[in-house]
Amino acid sequence: MISTIFTPMLKTLNKIKLILRFTFKLSFQLILHATPLVYLSLADATPICEVTASPQNPERLRTMTMPDGRRIFVLGHTHGDREIPFALDRLVNQATSGLSNTQFIEKLNALVSSAWAASAQADHDMRLITALLRENPDLSFLGFEATDKVTQNNLGEYALLKASFENTFAQRNLVPSKEQTNLLTVALGPVFSLKFGGAEEVAGLDLVGFESEASTKAADLASEEAETLKATLLLAGKDDPAFLKNVGGTDFLLWDLYDDYTPEIDDARLLAGIKRSDIPPAYRTATLLWIEARLKEMAALKRRERDVVAAMLTHGSSGLLLMGEKHLVSLSRELRRQCLSTQTSYLL
Repeated sequence: MISTIFTPMLKTLNKIKLILRFTFKLSFQLILHATPLVYLSLADATPICEVTASPQNPERLRTMTMPDGRRIFVLGHTHGDREIPFALDRLVNQATSGLSNTQFIEKLNALVSSAWAASAQADHDMRLITALLRENPDLSFLGFEATDKVTQNNLGEYALLKASFENTFAQRNLVPSKEQTNLLTVALGPVFSLKFGGAEEVAGLDLVGFESEASTKAADLASEEAETLKATLLLAGKDDPAFLKNVGGTDFLLWDLYDDYTPEIDDARLLAGIKRSDIPPAYRTATLLWIEARLKEMAALKRRERDVVAAMLTHGSSGLLLMGEKHLVSLSRELRRQCLSTQTSYLL
């Protein structure tokens, strides 16, 4: 019985997913397929923003032009392996105590092997960012999908990581290979790699975090609660692989809804459908608590996106915003929603 706990619920979520996607595509099909896109103020029907997709990178790069001439480029990029900076930091900072040169290189090359795809992506992003900045000398900032505090903290932390990497090789009388140096690029990310490498294109540009402290903290707390409740649910079914698979499938479907998800509209429908599912009484309470927590997390992430949109649109200069590629679609839709609900919003 436990192995079929989520079967009706998975069917419900799949139906809701199809409804949400059909509704969204029907509502925005003209907007989505027009290039360039010109959006109108609801109040006076005058153009307030033009948005174009890059012919070279239509899926990853958008340009938003404001009425006052400001431009914000939004680049969706792959974060790479988020664990690489921490793993590399641990390795280079313990390298002088206990590890032989052979052991050090073996561990480093293991990291290199795990990051080959991220390395190729980082190299591509660096070339794309460099070309974009060179072609648009009026850009004055580089924005991040992070709070300003985290952005400035990363600047210091990554500088220390780069210094540790170089010092470790010098102390061991070793010279890093190209692949090993590329690992440092993955750890630092494309912007900080360019900055620390002395690229003239990024010299003098402000580094700005566009997430708000409050919404980021709320999203982090909501995520922690959802993961705690999921762990409780997984513990209950730890001896049943089919049960664990169904929990994972449910979570996948919830996140698969995210791009089309509007909390104020969809939460009631989702919860009503899930509560009608045939969940065994012994697991019903824990299941519903977890799903409600996951929806709260998704809603908190949407609120964080709204704050990013507001900060981006009110920033007084032109620049480039980097954000996770998987969030680009959702952020673009948030901009569309804001335009449709207020007369002063801009769209991407």
